[in-house]
Amino acid sequence: MNFLPAIRGRSLAWWFPVRNNLESLSQLQVVLKLFGVMIYTVVDRVSCRIEITLGDWLLLAIFTTLRVYGTVDGLVNDRWQPLVESDLQAVMYGMGFTIFFMIVLLTVLPFYLMLLHRRFEVLLQLLNEFDEEFNRLGYPRDHRYHHFRTTGYVLLCLTALAIIFAITFMLRDRNFLWEALLFLSTFNATCFAYTLQHAGLNMMIFATHSRMELMNRYIREMLGPEGGNGRQKEDLVMQLARLYDKLCDVTEIINVVLCAPLFFNFINTFFLHVTSCYACMRILLNRATPSETSNSLLYLSWSGYFNIFVFQTVTFATRLRQQTSTFVGAVHRHLNQPHNRRIITRLQQLSEQIDNRAPSVTFFLFELHPSLIIQAGGELATYMLILIQFEMQ
Repeated sequence: MNFLPAIRGRSLAWWFPVRNNLESLSQLQVVLKLFGVMIYTVVDRVSCRIEITLGDWLLLAIFTTLRVYGTVDGLVNDRWQPLVESDLQAVMYGMGFTIFFMIVLLTVLPFYLMLLHRRFEVLLQLLNEFDEEFNRLGYPRDHRYHHFRTTGYVLLCLTALAIIFAITFMLRDRNFLWEALLFLSTFNATCFAYTLQHAGLNMMIFATHSRMELMNRYIREMLGPEGGNGRQKEDLVMQLARLYDKLCDVTEIINVVLCAPLFFNFINTFFLHVTSCYACMRILLNRATPSETSNSLLYLSWSGYFNIFVFQTVTFATRLRQQTSTFVGAVHRHLNQPHNRRIITRLQQLSEQIDNRAPSVTFFLFELHPSLIIQAGGELATYMLILIQFEMQ
């Protein structure tokens, strides 16, 4: 474990240098702005300062106008119906609802993010301060790994979504594709924007997790028998308390800026999956035509793709919680070892600080936990039984 940063550095020696956390996320910020999600201008990469310029507001107005016009065109002229062909009206209108709800959410989301851009700036500055302090402690951070991971993650997500859409459009009539071009462009851009937005959340959780992992490595090495004298260890505990507090501030901002708007998308994705599973259930009950069978598999691919991000977010949040538990265990373990009174007092204060705050990812109403997936599976089974009984009656 101690050699992990060195291995990463050697394996990415060919990757171009990245100076700070903002530059490691630069390619994600560019595509988010390209799809009209997080529109701001970076004015200082060193101190992580961002601004909302007049050009950014004009760009947002253009994106909003196109989304609203494309939504109205698809709703009034029923452009969405050939996209979600089904023999059952409940499946068709259920899929249509999730499509338009996603577009509406992505129309409002950029305004929310722009109004909270100062808090996002503070988030970037906190991560930058964390890295600078660890650099002074002799633990330089190689941002190339995070930049490389983010680049590959974004490309993989966009490629998978592009393949799903390509297969979907190959099964549709070309005249429909040309007539519904504006609505399809709006829908496609919305799906890509949702993908990038959720990718941004996952990358920020991963960034917090990697720093918590570094803190665990630091406390294990420096509070050991060969970690230094009493004064140095006392300063170490104080530094760990400050760094831990920064990570708690980081996750609180992540919850407000990035998690809050995704809460409604999570609900929408759940009902998308309910509709898709119900369409596939009709295949198992021998009630679906061949065309509906192929469309049902496509629906399940769409919902499965979006659910992957939910699973990733839950996984990253769980790993962050595990790193926090490891840190708590390390503090308590060193608290029971022989130290002078001042170090024990500092460790007790740090332990109380940990009990009061934790760097956790929440959606205000609940904390992300693997049990949520089990609960969602139970809710899905319940809805399936209700829908099947409703159709039989």
